[in-house]
This record gives sequence, structure tokens and C-alpha cells, in this order.
Amino acid sequence: MSGFTNCSGYVAIMRYGKIYRGNKINMAAECGAEGAILYNDPADSAPEGENQTYPKTWWLPPSGVQRGNLRTVKGDPLTPEVPAIDGILRSKVEDVFMPAIPATPLPYGQAKELLKLIKGTAAPESWKGGFSFPYNIGLDGTGPNVTIQVNAKLRNRNITNIVGTILGEEEPDKWVLLGAHRDGWAFGAVDSSSGTAVMMEIARGLKELVETGWRPRRTIKLCSWGAEEQGLIGSIEWVEQQSKIVRERAAAYINIDAIVRGNYSLSAKGSPLFKELVFDETQQVMDPRDESKKDELTLFQRWKKGEKYPKFGSLGSGSDFVPFYQFLGVPSVAYHYSFKDQNVTTYPVYHSIHDTFNWVEKFVDPSFLIHLSVCKLTARLLLRMSDSDIFPIDVTSYSDALLVSMEKLRKNVWSKLNVTVSIDHIDKAIQEFNKTTHEFESRKKSLKSTDFSKLRILNNQMMNLEKIFINPYGLPGRPFERNIVFAPSIANSYGSSSFPGISDSVSQTPVDWSEVKKQINILYKSIKEANEFLQPVWKE
Repeated sequence: MSGFTNCSGYVAIMRYGKIYRGNKINMAAECGAEGAILYNDPADSAPEGENQTYPKTWWLPPSGVQRGNLRTVKGDPLTPEVPAIDGILRSKVEDVFMPAIPATPLPYGQAKELLKLIKGTAAPESWKGGFSFPYNIGLDGTGPNVTIQVNAKLRNRNITNIVGTILGEEEPDKWVLLGAHRDGWAFGAVDSSSGTAVMMEIARGLKELVETGWRPRRTIKLCSWGAEEQGLIGSIEWVEQQSKIVRERAAAYINIDAIVRGNYSLSAKGSPLFKELVFDETQQVMDPRDESKKDELTLFQRWKKGEKYPKFGSLGSGSDFVPFYQFLGVPSVAYHYSFKDQNVTTYPVYHSIHDTFNWVEKFVDPSFLIHLSVCKLTARLLLRMSDSDIFPIDVTSYSDALLVSMEKLRKNVWSKLNVTVSIDHIDKAIQEFNKTTHEFESRKKSLKSTDFSKLRILNNQMMNLEKIFINPYGLPGRPFERNIVFAPSIANSYGSSSFPGISDSVSQTPVDWSEVKKQINILYKSIKEANEFLQPVWKE
């Protein structure tokens, strides 16, 4: 915990934000804390003051509590790496990894009273939040005595996934999946109902198309996941039940979780393979916020915020794309409409009882035109992926992302270490791969859509490229997370890290250089294999 080595006998009170809440609890336990309290600081959730909160404004009131799952290992805890179905032997509850200390969320109106009583060394400037009194660390034994009583009970419950299928006409064995989770904390108007509403509207539109006799080229699956908030259980168990089939057949996964969180601009992340596709389709949908017809903007124009191109992030964890992207390497994309303040981790009433229809209608999307715009975008992406003759992937975007990731690794990690291990050969391999991807795109442009056998081969190469970067043994200490290029860091299950096997290994104290070398070898082998995979299969 930021340099603390001994919190024995203390309860850690921690501010929400920056990293996944479960990682905070684990770090507190590792330094000896007896329990933990999490709170939303008003600097993040009520910066205009406690009197300017919901229902007057969109900010979280002093009584608001952010709930949330704490487990860092996802899926059903009793059946790791296998599906939770009849016939599967369960682990014992006492053998399952769970948070090591009791923890509870607290409204900031109550957390304020505790924080006032904490004395000792002043907290670092970067720790200070929205309360007017001094923030202190309190490791001097003079703080208040606190008892944490957690009344949560472990119970077995059945959950339900609902999957609707439209069989493809030409490539029925290739699936394009659209997923949104159905469960939520309390009312969950944004998380998860906004995503579910969009998917239901798309289902209605697809039904009308099918009734005209239309069928997509590839199979479409609409997936309503259960128990996402309890650790992505619904989607993970569905994938685990048929992992070999999904790996072979899934061409793409679109995730729409809490798809309208604000009314400022789009925010998107995903496999680099889909970056150009998302850029293309956001230029075809108008942004609903512009009232002046003289200055209409597309989603793309508002998203890029004056830059040449918008920011397209990489995927970490935290939603139902995880089993597809991190476990199997299925190209995935996730996006939502966001708010202006990028310093705040998420929308103010996230996971609280105030995430209601009234909050959305009053402060975010009164006419529900933003919901309509992201619905149009989702429909366009789904149809491009499922109905294009040539699968809409740009492989040069992937090699470009590897070049950027390599530059970050050198600048942010390698340059700060006394390193004798060379990574120059990885640089060279990426450069070769970059050349190959450009040659591949040139071949793709010259291919005729009537040449079905070559079309099938080329599409399979694009659909399966990212699966080459899946290590079947997983990242160090994380068997479920297998993507060796983009995955959450070991310290933050929400965020995304480039070359996580290498960066996590060199961040350990002391550094295990044999493990670092192993991760370098795995990456190098995968890049070389990807380079070979995109070579021409047929004679010109």
C-alpha cells in the first residue's frame, strides 16, 4: 500500500478510484490490515458540495454507497476453469480464494466523521480529496476504534444466460456475438439497463429484417448475461462450457455494458484490429447533442475532441468481454457514451441506489437520443461484422499497436532498470510483422469477392490472428488471463497493460529474471508465428 509495510491492528479506509476495488482490499490485507472501508470521496462524486447532489444535480448524495464485487479471480469460484453445470465436481468453499479481510463500503457522509478523527502524519498531497479538513495517515495508534460487521452470506444460486441466434447463410460456423449483462446493483438504470435496452431494440430490428427473408452471411448471437456483477459469472461459465467451440467459431464479440454513462462523447476500447472499423462507423452516425443544424457533428467528430484521431484504448478487465478476449483471443470491442470529466473514474451514482430511470432522464439523456445513437452505431458494427464479404478487420492496426507498446515498454520499464537482457530481437520481429501486415492488406484489396475459397482463407486468417497471442498456460499467477499483448496488470484488474507478462514480471521485488526471460521468449515466439500466419497460403 504505497510504501506501507505494516498495517497490523488497523482498519484501512480507502478512497474509491484509480484501480479496481478488489486490488485495494488485497493490498490492505498484504500489509496486515484487519479490515477495510471503501468510500467515494466528494472530490470525485460531489465536487460542487454536499448540497448540490442528487436529486438536485447528477452528483452522488452523502448517503450514497457504491457497491461492488471484490474478487480478483472471475467466474464461479467453486468451478475454476470448468463450467458450473451438473456433473462438475465443486471445490470446497474453504479452498476458494476470497477476500482475506472483512470489507465494507461507506457513504462519504459517514466516512467524513471517521476521517476527521484520524491524526498522525499528513497524507501526501495527491491523496487529499474534497473534504475541508486535513487528510492524515493515522498510523500512530491514536485513531478511533472501529468494528466492521459484514452480514454477507455465501449461497449457491442458479443464474440464467439468454442467447438468441440468427443462423448465417454462407458462413454459419462463424459467429458474431453481441453481449450485455442483465443484472445490476439496486435499480441499475445505467448499469446494466442501458445496454440491455440497446440490445433489445437491435433484436427488434433484426426480427423485422429476418421477416423480409434476409439472413446474415455469418451467424449472429445476442447474449444477455446473468451475474456479471458477481464476477462475470454468466459469460465466463458460458464460454467455459464450450470453450473449444467458441474459440473455433467466434469471429468477434461486441460488449455493450452501461452504454450511456454521460452525454459528452463516445469512449471506446478494444482489439486494435477493430480500430479502423469503429472509426469508419462512428463517422456514419450523427451525434444527438448538437441542436444547431449548421454545426452537426458525427460521433467521430465529437469523440476526437479536436485531435486528428480519437483515443481508442485497449481492453483490460471488468466486463463480459474478458472470457472472449483475455481467455480465447476473440477480437472484441467495448464502448459507451461518457461524461466530460476524465479525471473521475466513472459516473457519480455508479453501483448505488440512485442509478435510476429518473437520474438518467433528468441529467443524462432526457429525450433518449443518445441511446438511439449508440444503438445505431451498435447495429452498424454488428451488420458490418456479420454481413461483409471480407471480414472488416485491419491487421496493420495490430502491428502498429505492437510498435507503440514496444516503445512504451522501453521508455517506461526497460530504461528505468539496470537491464542486461536484450529485447532488440523483439523490435526486429515486430518490424517484420508490420511489413507483413501491410503486404496482407494489399493482397486483400486485390481479392475479388467472387473468389470464395480465397475469401474464406483470408477471412480465417484475420479472424484467428489475435488467437496466436493467447498463451494456453496464462500469465504468471493468472491462468485465466492468457492474452500476452493486452491484459489487466496484476495490480489493477480494471486497467489494461501492454505486454503484461513482461511488465508484471519486472515489477516484482526482487525481479525473477528467469521468469522475465520466459515471458520475453513467449512474446517473441508469438510475434514470429503471427508473421508466418499472415503469409500467402495460395500461389499467385
